[in-house]
Amino acid sequence: MEPNRIIYLDLLRIAATGAMIMLHVAASCMGAVAVDSAQFAVFNFYDSIVRFCVPVFVMISGVLFMNPDWKISVRDLYMVNIRRIAISFIFWSLVYVAYTIVTDVVLDGQPPDGDKAEQLGKDFVYGHYHMWFLYMIIGLYIMTPILRKIAEDRKIEKYFILMSVIFCFGANLLKFLPRFGTGVEEVMSDLNPALVLGFSGYYLAGDYIHRYGIPAPLRFLVYLLGIAGAVFTCVATARMSCAAGTVDSHMYGFLMLNNFLPGVAVFTWVRERFRNREFRPNLTNRLVKLSNLTFGIYLVHDLFIMIFMRQGISTLSWNAVISVPLLTLAVFLLSWITAAVIHRIPVLRRTI
Repeated sequence: MEPNRIIYLDLLRIAATGAMIMLHVAASCMGAVAVDSAQFAVFNFYDSIVRFCVPVFVMISGVLFMNPDWKISVRDLYMVNIRRIAISFIFWSLVYVAYTIVTDVVLDGQPPDGDKAEQLGKDFVYGHYHMWFLYMIIGLYIMTPILRKIAEDRKIEKYFILMSVIFCFGANLLKFLPRFGTGVEEVMSDLNPALVLGFSGYYLAGDYIHRYGIPAPLRFLVYLLGIAGAVFTCVATARMSCAAGTVDSHMYGFLMLNNFLPGVAVFTWVRERFRNREFRPNLTNRLVKLSNLTFGIYLVHDLFIMIFMRQGISTLSWNAVISVPLLTLAVFLLSWITAAVIHRIPVLRRTI
Protein backbone atom coordinates (compact mmCIF):
# COMPACT_ATOMS: atom_id res chain seq x y z
CA MET A 1 0.00 0.00 0.00
CA GLU A 2 1.19 3.53 -0.79
CA PRO A 3 2.55 5.26 2.35
CA ASN A 4 0.22 8.27 1.98
CA ARG A 5 -2.88 6.22 1.16
CA ILE A 6 -6.01 7.68 2.79
CA ILE A 7 -7.86 4.52 3.72
CA TYR A 8 -11.14 6.17 4.68
CA LEU A 9 -11.45 7.41 1.08
CA ASP A 10 -11.19 3.79 -0.07
CA LEU A 11 -14.00 2.86 2.30
CA LEU A 12 -16.10 5.73 0.98
CA ARG A 13 -15.39 4.73 -2.63
CA ILE A 14 -16.47 1.13 -1.99
CA ALA A 15 -19.60 2.20 -0.11
CA ALA A 16 -20.55 4.71 -2.83
CA THR A 17 -20.07 2.06 -5.52
CA GLY A 18 -22.40 -0.34 -3.73
CA ALA A 19 -24.90 2.47 -3.21
CA MET A 20 -24.74 3.43 -6.89
CA ILE A 21 -25.51 -0.14 -7.94
CA MET A 22 -28.43 -0.31 -5.51
CA LEU A 23 -29.73 2.97 -6.90
CA HIS A 24 -29.76 1.61 -10.46
CA VAL A 25 -31.19 -1.75 -9.40
CA ALA A 26 -34.00 -0.08 -7.44
CA ALA A 27 -34.81 2.24 -10.35
CA SER A 28 -34.73 -0.50 -13.02
CA CYS A 29 -38.41 -1.47 -12.62
CA MET A 30 -39.73 1.60 -10.83
CA GLY A 31 -41.60 2.80 -13.89
CA ALA A 32 -43.28 -0.59 -14.35
CA VAL A 33 -45.35 -0.46 -11.15
CA ALA A 34 -48.13 1.81 -9.95
CA VAL A 35 -46.88 4.82 -8.04
CA ASP A 36 -49.33 4.11 -5.20
CA SER A 37 -48.23 0.48 -4.84
CA ALA A 38 -46.18 -1.10 -2.06
CA GLN A 39 -43.53 -2.09 -4.63
CA PHE A 40 -43.05 1.51 -5.70
CA ALA A 41 -42.75 2.56 -2.05
CA VAL A 42 -39.94 0.04 -1.52
CA PHE A 43 -38.12 0.99 -4.73
CA ASN A 44 -38.42 4.66 -3.82
CA PHE A 45 -37.12 4.00 -0.29
CA TYR A 46 -34.01 2.18 -1.50
CA ASP A 47 -33.41 4.77 -4.23
CA SER A 48 -33.72 7.65 -1.78
CA ILE A 49 -31.36 6.35 0.91
CA VAL A 50 -28.44 5.74 -1.49
CA ARG A 51 -28.50 9.10 -3.27
CA PHE A 52 -25.33 10.04 -1.39
CA CYS A 53 -23.29 7.98 -3.89
CA VAL A 54 -22.59 10.60 -6.56
CA PRO A 55 -21.95 13.44 -4.06
CA VAL A 56 -19.45 11.20 -2.24
CA PHE A 57 -17.70 10.21 -5.49
CA VAL A 58 -17.21 13.87 -6.39
CA MET A 59 -16.10 14.79 -2.86
CA ILE A 60 -13.46 12.05 -2.97
CA SER A 61 -12.14 13.50 -6.24
CA GLY A 62 -12.05 16.91 -4.57
CA VAL A 63 -9.87 15.59 -1.75
CA LEU A 64 -7.38 14.13 -4.22
CA PHE A 65 -7.25 16.90 -6.81
CA MET A 66 -7.30 19.79 -4.35
CA ASN A 67 -4.39 18.31 -2.38
CA PRO A 68 -1.81 21.15 -2.18
CA ASP A 69 1.01 18.60 -1.89
CA TRP A 70 0.16 17.13 -5.28
CA LYS A 71 1.83 19.27 -7.93
CA ILE A 72 -0.35 18.51 -10.94
CA SER A 73 0.18 20.35 -14.21
CA VAL A 74 -2.43 21.28 -16.80
CA ARG A 75 -0.65 18.95 -19.22
CA ASP A 76 -1.00 16.04 -16.80
CA LEU A 77 -4.67 16.82 -16.29
CA TYR A 78 -5.35 16.53 -20.02
CA MET A 79 -2.83 13.89 -21.05
CA VAL A 80 -3.27 11.58 -18.07
CA ASN A 81 -6.52 12.12 -16.17
CA ILE A 82 -8.86 13.43 -18.85
CA ARG A 83 -7.33 11.16 -21.50
CA ARG A 84 -7.97 8.09 -19.36
CA ILE A 85 -11.59 9.05 -18.75
CA ALA A 86 -12.14 9.81 -22.46
CA ILE A 87 -10.68 6.46 -23.58
CA SER A 88 -12.78 4.59 -21.01
CA PHE A 89 -15.88 6.45 -22.19
CA ILE A 90 -15.28 5.57 -25.85
CA PHE A 91 -14.59 1.89 -25.11
CA TRP A 92 -17.53 1.30 -22.79
CA SER A 93 -19.91 3.36 -24.89
CA LEU A 94 -19.04 1.03 -27.76
CA VAL A 95 -19.61 -1.98 -25.50
CA TYR A 96 -23.12 -0.86 -24.56
CA VAL A 97 -23.98 0.01 -28.17
CA ALA A 98 -22.68 -3.40 -29.27
CA TYR A 99 -24.86 -5.06 -26.62
CA THR A 100 -27.89 -3.24 -27.99
CA ILE A 101 -27.08 -4.33 -31.55
CA VAL A 102 -26.61 -7.96 -30.50
CA THR A 103 -29.82 -8.13 -28.48
CA ASP A 104 -32.07 -6.16 -30.84
CA VAL A 105 -30.77 -7.20 -34.25
CA VAL A 106 -29.18 -10.61 -33.76
CA LEU A 107 -31.23 -12.14 -30.94
CA ASP A 108 -34.58 -10.39 -31.44
CA GLY A 109 -34.33 -10.18 -35.22
CA GLN A 110 -35.26 -6.52 -35.46
CA PRO A 111 -34.09 -5.26 -38.88
CA PRO A 112 -31.86 -2.18 -38.58
CA ASP A 113 -33.21 1.02 -40.12
CA GLY A 114 -32.20 4.67 -40.37
CA ASP A 115 -33.91 5.69 -37.14
CA LYS A 116 -32.28 2.87 -35.22
CA ALA A 117 -28.86 3.69 -36.63
CA GLU A 118 -29.31 7.34 -35.68
CA GLN A 119 -30.31 6.37 -32.15
CA LEU A 120 -27.28 4.10 -31.83
CA GLY A 121 -25.09 6.99 -32.94
CA LYS A 122 -26.58 9.19 -30.23
CA ASP A 123 -26.18 6.42 -27.67
CA PHE A 124 -22.49 6.23 -28.52
CA VAL A 125 -21.93 9.99 -28.27
CA TYR A 126 -23.93 10.47 -25.05
CA GLY A 127 -22.95 7.13 -23.56
CA HIS A 128 -25.08 4.69 -21.60
CA TYR A 129 -27.34 6.48 -19.11
CA HIS A 130 -24.98 6.09 -16.14
CA MET A 131 -21.98 7.44 -18.09
CA TRP A 132 -23.12 11.06 -17.77
CA PHE A 133 -20.86 11.05 -14.71
CA LEU A 134 -17.78 10.84 -16.95
CA TYR A 135 -18.72 14.01 -18.84
CA MET A 136 -19.29 15.76 -15.52
CA ILE A 137 -15.99 14.65 -14.00
CA ILE A 138 -14.09 15.73 -17.12
CA GLY A 139 -15.67 19.16 -16.68
CA LEU A 140 -14.43 19.27 -13.10
CA TYR A 141 -10.95 18.20 -14.17
CA ILE A 142 -10.90 21.05 -16.71
CA MET A 143 -11.79 23.49 -13.93
CA THR A 144 -9.35 21.96 -11.41
CA PRO A 145 -6.50 24.51 -11.83
CA ILE A 146 -8.96 27.33 -11.02
CA LEU A 147 -10.61 25.44 -8.16
CA ARG A 148 -7.20 24.67 -6.65
CA LYS A 149 -6.55 28.41 -6.40
CA ILE A 150 -9.83 28.80 -4.52
CA ALA A 151 -8.93 25.92 -2.19
CA GLU A 152 -5.66 27.63 -1.23
CA ASP A 153 -7.61 30.15 0.86
CA ARG A 154 -9.79 28.56 3.54
CA LYS A 155 -12.15 31.53 3.77
CA ILE A 156 -12.63 31.76 0.01
CA GLU A 157 -13.21 28.01 -0.21
CA LYS A 158 -15.81 28.20 2.56
CA TYR A 159 -17.47 31.12 0.75
CA PHE A 160 -17.62 29.14 -2.51
CA ILE A 161 -19.21 26.15 -0.77
CA LEU A 162 -21.74 28.41 0.97
CA MET A 163 -22.69 30.01 -2.35
CA SER A 164 -23.16 26.53 -3.84
CA VAL A 165 -25.44 25.56 -0.97
CA ILE A 166 -27.54 28.71 -1.26
CA PHE A 167 -27.68 29.43 -4.98
CA CYS A 168 -27.48 25.90 -6.36
CA PHE A 169 -28.56 23.13 -3.98
CA GLY A 170 -30.93 25.28 -1.93
CA ALA A 171 -32.35 27.24 -4.86
CA ASN A 172 -33.01 24.05 -6.82
CA LEU A 173 -35.13 22.80 -3.93
CA LEU A 174 -36.96 26.11 -3.49
CA LYS A 175 -38.09 25.96 -7.12
CA PHE A 176 -40.65 23.35 -6.09
CA LEU A 177 -42.24 25.41 -3.31
CA PRO A 178 -45.87 26.39 -3.95
CA ARG A 179 -46.32 30.06 -4.93
CA PHE A 180 -42.64 31.00 -4.54
CA GLY A 181 -41.18 28.34 -6.80
CA THR A 182 -41.83 30.08 -10.11
CA GLY A 183 -40.29 33.33 -8.91
CA VAL A 184 -37.22 31.55 -7.55
CA GLU A 185 -36.78 29.72 -10.85
CA GLU A 186 -36.97 32.95 -12.85
CA VAL A 187 -34.43 34.69 -10.63
CA MET A 188 -32.05 31.72 -10.72
CA SER A 189 -32.41 31.55 -14.49
CA ASP A 190 -31.15 35.12 -14.75
CA LEU A 191 -28.36 34.62 -12.18
CA ASN A 192 -27.35 31.29 -13.80
CA PRO A 193 -25.28 30.23 -10.73
CA ALA A 194 -24.89 26.65 -12.01
CA LEU A 195 -22.41 28.09 -14.52
CA VAL A 196 -19.77 28.18 -11.78
CA LEU A 197 -21.34 26.28 -8.88
CA GLY A 198 -23.07 22.88 -8.82
CA PHE A 199 -20.83 19.82 -8.74
CA SER A 200 -17.78 22.00 -8.08
CA GLY A 201 -19.44 22.71 -4.72
CA TYR A 202 -19.14 18.99 -3.90
CA TYR A 203 -15.57 19.03 -5.21
CA LEU A 204 -14.49 21.74 -2.79
CA ALA A 205 -16.71 20.47 0.06
CA GLY A 206 -14.83 17.18 0.01
CA ASP A 207 -11.49 18.97 0.22
CA TYR A 208 -12.72 21.30 2.97
CA ILE A 209 -14.16 18.55 5.18
CA HIS A 210 -11.09 16.37 4.66
CA ARG A 211 -8.66 19.13 5.64
CA TYR A 212 -10.58 20.99 8.33
CA GLY A 213 -13.39 18.67 9.38
CA ILE A 214 -16.74 19.60 10.88
CA PRO A 215 -16.57 20.95 14.47
CA ALA A 216 -17.70 18.33 16.98
CA PRO A 217 -20.72 20.34 18.23
CA LEU A 218 -22.07 20.53 14.66
CA ARG A 219 -21.56 16.91 13.63
CA PHE A 220 -24.77 15.64 15.20
CA LEU A 221 -26.66 18.34 13.32
CA VAL A 222 -24.92 17.33 10.08
CA TYR A 223 -25.93 13.69 10.61
CA LEU A 224 -29.48 14.69 11.52
CA LEU A 225 -29.80 16.86 8.43
CA GLY A 226 -28.40 14.01 6.31
CA ILE A 227 -31.09 11.63 7.55
CA ALA A 228 -33.73 14.34 7.15
CA GLY A 229 -32.60 14.92 3.55
CA ALA A 230 -32.99 11.24 2.66
CA VAL A 231 -36.40 11.05 4.36
CA PHE A 232 -37.49 14.20 2.54
CA THR A 233 -36.39 12.74 -0.80
CA CYS A 234 -38.40 9.58 -0.18
CA VAL A 235 -41.57 11.29 1.06
CA ALA A 236 -41.54 14.13 -1.48
CA THR A 237 -40.94 11.75 -4.40
CA ALA A 238 -43.81 9.51 -3.27
CA ARG A 239 -46.23 12.43 -2.92
CA MET A 240 -45.21 14.14 -6.15
CA SER A 241 -45.38 10.85 -8.07
CA CYS A 242 -48.85 10.08 -6.74
CA ALA A 243 -49.99 13.59 -7.68
CA ALA A 244 -48.57 13.21 -11.20
CA GLY A 245 -49.76 9.63 -11.67
CA THR A 246 -46.28 8.64 -12.84
CA VAL A 247 -42.72 8.66 -11.50
CA ASP A 248 -41.68 12.20 -10.61
CA SER A 249 -37.92 12.14 -10.10
CA HIS A 250 -37.25 15.84 -9.52
CA MET A 251 -36.24 15.24 -5.89
CA TYR A 252 -33.69 12.65 -7.00
CA GLY A 253 -31.50 15.35 -8.58
CA PHE A 254 -27.95 15.39 -7.24
CA LEU A 255 -27.89 19.18 -7.25
CA MET A 256 -30.77 19.31 -4.77
CA LEU A 257 -30.16 20.32 -1.15
CA ASN A 258 -31.93 17.18 0.10
CA ASN A 259 -29.25 15.04 -1.61
CA PHE A 260 -26.34 17.35 -0.78
CA LEU A 261 -27.00 16.90 2.94
CA PRO A 262 -26.79 13.07 3.02
CA GLY A 263 -23.61 13.22 0.94
CA VAL A 264 -21.95 15.55 3.45
CA ALA A 265 -23.25 13.47 6.37
CA VAL A 266 -21.91 10.17 5.02
CA PHE A 267 -18.56 11.70 4.09
CA THR A 268 -18.20 13.32 7.51
CA TRP A 269 -19.22 10.21 9.44
CA VAL A 270 -16.76 7.94 7.62
CA ARG A 271 -13.99 10.53 7.97
CA GLU A 272 -14.51 10.85 11.71
CA ARG A 273 -14.98 7.12 12.27
CA PHE A 274 -12.08 5.80 10.19
CA ARG A 275 -9.60 8.66 9.63
CA ASN A 276 -7.25 7.45 12.33
CA ARG A 277 -8.32 3.81 12.31
CA GLU A 278 -5.58 1.22 11.81
CA PHE A 279 -6.63 -1.95 10.02
CA ARG A 280 -4.77 -5.22 9.83
CA PRO A 281 -2.35 -5.19 6.85
CA ASN A 282 -4.19 -8.01 5.05
CA LEU A 283 -7.54 -6.27 5.41
CA THR A 284 -6.06 -2.96 4.31
CA ASN A 285 -4.58 -4.51 1.18
CA ARG A 286 -7.90 -6.12 0.29
CA LEU A 287 -9.77 -2.85 0.76
CA VAL A 288 -7.27 -1.00 -1.41
CA LYS A 289 -7.48 -3.64 -4.14
CA LEU A 290 -11.28 -3.49 -4.14
CA SER A 291 -11.20 0.30 -4.11
CA ASN A 292 -8.90 0.29 -7.15
CA LEU A 293 -11.50 -1.77 -9.03
CA THR A 294 -14.48 0.47 -8.29
CA PHE A 295 -14.11 2.49 -11.50
CA GLY A 296 -14.32 -0.72 -13.52
CA ILE A 297 -17.27 -1.91 -11.42
CA TYR A 298 -19.06 1.35 -12.13
CA LEU A 299 -18.47 1.07 -15.87
CA VAL A 300 -19.61 -2.53 -16.31
CA HIS A 301 -22.35 -2.98 -13.69
CA ASP A 302 -25.35 -1.98 -15.79
CA LEU A 303 -24.44 -4.60 -18.37
CA PHE A 304 -25.28 -7.24 -15.76
CA ILE A 305 -28.51 -5.48 -14.76
CA MET A 306 -29.60 -5.61 -18.42
CA ILE A 307 -28.53 -9.25 -18.81
CA PHE A 308 -30.48 -10.22 -15.70
CA MET A 309 -33.58 -8.39 -16.94
CA ARG A 310 -33.31 -10.04 -20.35
CA GLN A 311 -33.33 -13.41 -18.59
CA GLY A 312 -36.47 -12.41 -16.73
CA ILE A 313 -34.66 -11.73 -13.46
CA SER A 314 -35.51 -8.34 -12.00
CA THR A 315 -36.62 -6.61 -8.84
CA LEU A 316 -40.16 -7.79 -9.70
CA SER A 317 -39.10 -11.45 -9.48
CA TRP A 318 -39.43 -11.49 -5.67
CA ASN A 319 -40.67 -9.27 -2.92
CA ALA A 320 -39.06 -5.87 -3.54
CA VAL A 321 -37.72 -5.70 0.03
CA ILE A 322 -35.54 -8.73 -0.75
CA SER A 323 -35.02 -8.42 -4.51
CA VAL A 324 -33.28 -5.03 -4.46
CA PRO A 325 -30.46 -5.93 -2.02
CA LEU A 326 -30.18 -9.45 -3.47
CA LEU A 327 -29.74 -8.24 -7.05
CA THR A 328 -27.46 -5.43 -5.85
CA LEU A 329 -25.17 -8.01 -4.26
CA ALA A 330 -25.22 -10.22 -7.37
CA VAL A 331 -24.47 -7.34 -9.74
CA PHE A 332 -21.72 -6.05 -7.44
CA LEU A 333 -20.00 -9.45 -7.28
CA LEU A 334 -20.21 -10.10 -11.04
CA SER A 335 -18.95 -6.59 -11.78
CA TRP A 336 -16.14 -7.03 -9.26
CA ILE A 337 -15.02 -10.28 -10.92
CA THR A 338 -15.19 -8.70 -14.39
CA ALA A 339 -13.21 -5.63 -13.29
CA ALA A 340 -10.62 -7.87 -11.60
CA VAL A 341 -10.17 -9.90 -14.81
CA ILE A 342 -9.78 -6.73 -16.89
CA HIS A 343 -7.31 -5.37 -14.31
CA ARG A 344 -5.08 -8.41 -14.87
CA ILE A 345 -4.69 -7.64 -18.58
CA PRO A 346 -1.91 -4.99 -18.80
CA VAL A 347 -3.05 -3.23 -21.98
CA LEU A 348 -6.65 -2.98 -20.72
CA ARG A 349 -5.63 -1.98 -17.20
CA ARG A 350 -3.72 1.01 -18.56
CA THR A 351 -6.46 2.17 -20.91
CA ILE A 352 -9.99 1.26 -19.80
